[in-house]
Amino acid sequence: MIEAVAVVVAMYAVLAAAGWCVLAPADPTTRDALLPAAPVLGAAFVAAVCSTTTQWWSIRVGVLVVGLLLAAVVAVGVRRGQRPWRVGRRAVVGLLLCPVLTVGGAAVAALPTIWVGDSRPVAATIIVDQFYFAATSTYLTDEPIVPAPYWNPDDWAGSATPSVGPVVDVVSNRLRYGQASVSSALSLLLHRDPSDTVTPMSIMLLVLLGSAVFTAASLLGARRGWALLAVPLATSSLYVTTQSLEGKNDGLLGVSLALVALALSCAVTRRSAYAWPLVVAAAGLAAVYSELVLVLVAPIALMTVIGPRGQLLARLNVVGGSWALAAVLTPWAWIWLAQSARVGDRHSQGSTPFEGRHGLDLLRAAVGVDPDLGVGATALSVVAVLCLVVVTVGLVATVVLTPWRGVTLGLVLALGALEYSAITSDAGNLQYRTAQLGYPFLLLLAVVGWDTLAERRPLRLPKMLRLPVAITPVVAVSVLAGLAVGNVATAATHLPRERALVQHVPADELAEAASWVRDVGVAGGDDVSVVVPRFTDLIWLALELRDDEGVDYPVVPAIYLGNFPRWDRRPDRYYLVGTGVGLAGEVTVLHRNARYQLVELGASGQILTPFQPTFYWARPTYMRGLPCAREGAQVLLLRGSSAPGTFTIASRTVRPVATNLRLDLDGSPVRRRADPVTEQGWQVQTFQAPRSRSAVLGITPSVAAQDVGTTALPLVLGDSTVASRSDLDQGLTDFCLADPADSTDGYDRDLTSLTTD
Repeated sequence: MIEAVAVVVAMYAVLAAAGWCVLAPADPTTRDALLPAAPVLGAAFVAAVCSTTTQWWSIRVGVLVVGLLLAAVVAVGVRRGQRPWRVGRRAVVGLLLCPVLTVGGAAVAALPTIWVGDSRPVAATIIVDQFYFAATSTYLTDEPIVPAPYWNPDDWAGSATPSVGPVVDVVSNRLRYGQASVSSALSLLLHRDPSDTVTPMSIMLLVLLGSAVFTAASLLGARRGWALLAVPLATSSLYVTTQSLEGKNDGLLGVSLALVALALSCAVTRRSAYAWPLVVAAAGLAAVYSELVLVLVAPIALMTVIGPRGQLLARLNVVGGSWALAAVLTPWAWIWLAQSARVGDRHSQGSTPFEGRHGLDLLRAAVGVDPDLGVGATALSVVAVLCLVVVTVGLVATVVLTPWRGVTLGLVLALGALEYSAITSDAGNLQYRTAQLGYPFLLLLAVVGWDTLAERRPLRLPKMLRLPVAITPVVAVSVLAGLAVGNVATAATHLPRERALVQHVPADELAEAASWVRDVGVAGGDDVSVVVPRFTDLIWLALELRDDEGVDYPVVPAIYLGNFPRWDRRPDRYYLVGTGVGLAGEVTVLHRNARYQLVELGASGQILTPFQPTFYWARPTYMRGLPCAREGAQVLLLRGSSAPGTFTIASRTVRPVATNLRLDLDGSPVRRRADPVTEQGWQVQTFQAPRSRSAVLGITPSVAAQDVGTTALPLVLGDSTVASRSDLDQGLTDFCLADPADSTDGYDRDLTSLTTD
């Protein structure tokens, strides 16, 4: 944990130093006003420069270019007579105080890291975007973003390893990769592997959001106390902490850049000295989260139009000119944005916390409170209602009493249009992402509105109304503070510790398994296949073995890694297997640790493993992280050269219901060689073995088994005697009968606690 904290502090310091260089040409007033956001501007500069350099060179070259350009910016500032090393005390205090005020949200984001005891990625939720960014960052360290890695299902031997799946996705769909560039650059400077920094990066970006909120509030005219208040309010929201836990680093950095860019667009209309920082923030935003550029169009346009008519042309020149210069300086980021707009809908299906909720449950989810609270739900429901009232009043005050009515109205219209589009098109992912990204904006503007209300003294009101009006801001602050405390407390209480521990892949076990593969594969010259059904095991193994092109991957889900296996469809001699793989017959265990085994498939051996190849989120079981689907699940059967002509599978559900498994091969049912037998709670079925030594079989339980509900379906390769001796986490091939569109995890504690001795 100390190591993770050190990495977070080091990354924050590096970005702050880069941001200080960006501010070198600014006058002292501008520099002091923006110094708390120096890490945000530093990240923007790195992302903007690398959006161009990565078209031809790796991040190793990009870091050198960034360093040279930052030195040039400082030289320009000094030549203009500025003294960038002279900064005000209040500015330094703001830079150091903002991270301290994010401690609540950062602590929640760091909980899984505390549990596992190291800085390696840990999947405490069903989303593991850490791999997406770790894989992209790793690739960019030594390669340019274009051309894409060679990836051809008809020429598997010449294709890159599955670890480059995210890079292929980025290039093919013109997805954002600016945050991955920043992560790669920081990892390179800190001499760390991107896999070891991606989780600290998630925590650091949450801290960075606090700096962005404080600076944006200050630029919009909020007094220092109210600007500081906005920091814990924004960073403790469930919307924000969830993004950090899921590894949505692009969203966290994108919102920070968008907040600063929006505030600078407003401030530059009153003080042209903010133009250069605005150029940097706008360019970085286009490189990191291009969709947010489109969200800012309406608020910036309305802000520019609404105002004194005599100054309209001046506002158009300074705001439009700054954004135009950002496009000129970072053309590839904007070209990428234009190309991504025509790729198609990438936000179609997906569950959301809003689905199936009504009344207070829906309201809690909408204001960023955990909707599955259990204990304390009533109290926080009241807080949620009051929070909605407070935020609404704050937004109205911003529209009525501040110069930023155009920004507020434009932002509400833009976010409302996106949310309406998502709801009407049943795009659950877009619906939730809009709420996640929009919440900090609305909260920021509400705080600005309440600050304006608090500043206006109610002296002209009747005496009986003065006190209630005077204490109204205090009540509002108390409500928002209660929301922050409630969010932190409930998030910390309801995080699934068991899931985090099980799906965490320790670095030593991963490195040890990779060394086994290299010893028998690369050094020994034999073919090796990786057969691990657990998703988190597979993705990190693929990244660890990214340079070993001779390794086969028969079981590759269509998420992150591509939608086809990298496999010649011939049995190999050696297999690296993980939890959930069934072994029978002549299978020799050569090496074993707590998570993986390297086995040699003998002449009579058989290996059975599940996988979920279809392109949707295969929800993992709560404890074990194995494939979960009501239909479409498959098993891979691998057999030795003289394996028996039949194979036996024992299966069961948590309730006494016959599973009556149906197996299919190429659409035709696999023949049963004997009637099902029930022994010791397991249903034993014997099937005719396929002629091929490697076969992908579809598997469908009986309707009665499916109707049991959200429950796991363990499978054992062998009869019930084998099943009774099998350890639940070592010998069982596991499926889950949950509907992938359901918001549940498909986990049944009764089954997980099943004893098999």
